[in-house]
Amino acid sequence: MTHAAWKASEVSSAVAAAVAAEAAGGNSNGGGGAGGPPANVPHGRDKDGRKLILLRYSEDTVRDMRANILRAGASILEYVAYNTLLVLAKSDAISVAARYNALAPLPPPPGADGNGSAIVVPELYAVTVRLTPTLSDKARRTIAQAWPAALADALGRAGAGDKCRPQAASDGLYSQASPILLVYFCLQDYEQGVTWLTRLDTVVWVEPSLKPAARNAAAGWIMQTGSLSMDTYISPTSGLRPYWAANLQGQGVIVGLEDSGLDMSHCNFIDDRWRTGSLRTLFVGSPPRLYLPYHRKVVQYMLPINSGINRWFGDEPYGHGTHAAGSIAGAAFASKNGSLINHRGTGSAPQARLSFFDISPSNGIFVPMPLDDKVLPYHYGAGARISSSSWGYSGALAVSYNEACRQFDAFAWRNPDFLTVIAAGNDGDNGFMATVTAPGTAKNVLSVGATINHPAGFSASPYNMAILFRYRDANNTLKSYSAEGLNTVALLSNSSLVITNPHMTFLYYPNVDMGINSLPYFSSYGPFTDGRIKPDIVAPGAAVESAASGPGIRPDANSSTCSSSTIQLQGTSMSTPLVAGHLALARQYFRDGYYPLGISQDPASVGFEPSGMLLKAAAIAGASSMTGGFAGNGGFTLGQAPDGYQGWGRFDLSRMLPLPNLTHPLFRVAVADFGVVDQGEWIYLHGLVATGTGPIVAALVWHDYPSSPAAKKNLVNDLDFGYMINTTSYIRTRTDNTNNVERVELSTRDVRAGDRVSLVVYGRNLRSYLLSGADAELPQRWAVMVAGHFNGTLRTPLNPAYTRPQRFLLKCTVS
Repeated sequence: MTHAAWKASEVSSAVAAAVAAEAAGGNSNGGGGAGGPPANVPHGRDKDGRKLILLRYSEDTVRDMRANILRAGASILEYVAYNTLLVLAKSDAISVAARYNALAPLPPPPGADGNGSAIVVPELYAVTVRLTPTLSDKARRTIAQAWPAALADALGRAGAGDKCRPQAASDGLYSQASPILLVYFCLQDYEQGVTWLTRLDTVVWVEPSLKPAARNAAAGWIMQTGSLSMDTYISPTSGLRPYWAANLQGQGVIVGLEDSGLDMSHCNFIDDRWRTGSLRTLFVGSPPRLYLPYHRKVVQYMLPINSGINRWFGDEPYGHGTHAAGSIAGAAFASKNGSLINHRGTGSAPQARLSFFDISPSNGIFVPMPLDDKVLPYHYGAGARISSSSWGYSGALAVSYNEACRQFDAFAWRNPDFLTVIAAGNDGDNGFMATVTAPGTAKNVLSVGATINHPAGFSASPYNMAILFRYRDANNTLKSYSAEGLNTVALLSNSSLVITNPHMTFLYYPNVDMGINSLPYFSSYGPFTDGRIKPDIVAPGAAVESAASGPGIRPDANSSTCSSSTIQLQGTSMSTPLVAGHLALARQYFRDGYYPLGISQDPASVGFEPSGMLLKAAAIAGASSMTGGFAGNGGFTLGQAPDGYQGWGRFDLSRMLPLPNLTHPLFRVAVADFGVVDQGEWIYLHGLVATGTGPIVAALVWHDYPSSPAAKKNLVNDLDFGYMINTTSYIRTRTDNTNNVERVELSTRDVRAGDRVSLVVYGRNLRSYLLSGADAELPQRWAVMVAGHFNGTLRTPLNPAYTRPQRFLLKCTVS
């Protein structure tokens, strides 16, 4: 059997495993194509126009899929192979099956307005094409540009208006180890298109894209609701996420980030009031600055001093920076009515804007130092009070508190209203004592690890792998075998953990059902070397879909011709901007008067500008413990947070910000912000009464004085946080003289309905007052966030809901 024939045979089985190997074959433009019957040869047909199709199913969805395809007129004839059925059906029945097999359709074309009225495109299904890794960059660019047109000619789909014209997404084409190309076909062209691809010399393997990886849309539902159903995972854009629906979309919020560059000609960032081709001429000053205060998406674009604008401005193809920026605030809006186009690459805060600092020319990364002078003040000056940093250092030496950490901490110490969200790192599989790397090891930042993005029971997870074992056959030849359904841990020998007999050595480990409360293998873990809890929190990051930059900024692009392409990347670099974007929603929540009940027009509501400390406290108070989930980076079942793997837990807006019709009706929050504490001072926060219907969690966060990188322990100023119930003495949930975060946790076993709860902040040891200099003269600031089941509020001038008089709505009737 020739190589091409072997691949075609394998592909035929693979296509059957998806939805599309129609045995009768042929495309809609005339019979006689590859896989179809010879022209002019009469053959019998089903009276209803059905065809024989091999259909693969997943155990977790097969019953629903069976019921639906039977309702669509299909007949299920035989079970022919592992999880594969022979079905007599029309194409519409297979489209039903595609939903259950979670085949990824082609994203909407750039001209679509998002409301379904402008362009009607049939569903196109994908195959994954793996190519030889020896291809040059030039060859890969040729493939991306030339193959789709050649394939369209071969399929008779060359017409520009043909809705079944094949499409290609070259997101993975530039991978050095395993370059892949995603190719999309209409159902009737699937088999012929696959056959065409298998005949190409540089194609190693072709297989159907049976399941999509997790993405922004799915991650957004996890972060806004704390859960993810299978239906929502499959159709995440079918409705607005709850905080978006409450008109919390980041309006008026600016978020800063430093990254590899930004494609401002992408649909998620373009503004037709500025011609993209002229933007590079608008940079002024040193460092070069493009300042666009009225741009709908990018307020500012900064370059380092002495950088060449032509070399730096924009992003590389499928760049990291455009992806991160898209995860924060990427959004396209319909040109007719200005409504949000809710697609899979829409960012967390679709109406927020960006202050972007480009740190990557074409040949590497350059981060201007010191950060507290050369980078962060530019974000702050543009109006950003949240920034996102998806960059860092790697290796054992990077597991440290270095100068970059000190600079982040120094800026936050001077500016307590500011918070930087930083990636924890992707060294979770390196086996160090701790793997969170700088600058994620800074104190006054929110360090973010990654979680899985799909619901439990999703059978095609790339993290549910096979067990491998070695054995000797009858000829004493050593062979290896994999058994699907089990999770590969390692190939071992000479170990007490290994089951051994004269013919076989293997490690047996039960399959782990990875869901949203599990951690991927790559997420860096702590605790940090001085004992601090790192990462601070975790959030979805195991393959996130966001904006894909093109090869340079298109000078003539506009909102009708721009690219809306996306790419899937994974890592804590993806978790970080998602958290930053959702913190933008939290900032808007406080600023626009949704506090404290989630109703902006409620008489009790009050708006205020939150500190960066309060936003961090909110994220930690509302974090969801991942108890019972699986740590893929550690190989064990997670316990109760906090720990060095999940930090304080998984980010969850629904546990930190009340919202009608989403959160429990008795769920409340209360804050004390911009507090000041002195050495030995006790501060009492009274006013809360437990309802007994659920837990109460409170977090104290303070921006600590920057540490010396030489210090063995990096905490400088030590505050304590505790509570009192009724008239009992001062109690602490845990003793801590290491972290600049402390949390009080009260379950329904600790408090009963009617119990009075007071919180206590104590300035135990403030060492910054021993130092000299302007920074040492600044006071020690702090913030407290309480979330849970209570009545009342914190009776303190630091709580805007307590100090500002309530508004009363008067209703007048005229007779």
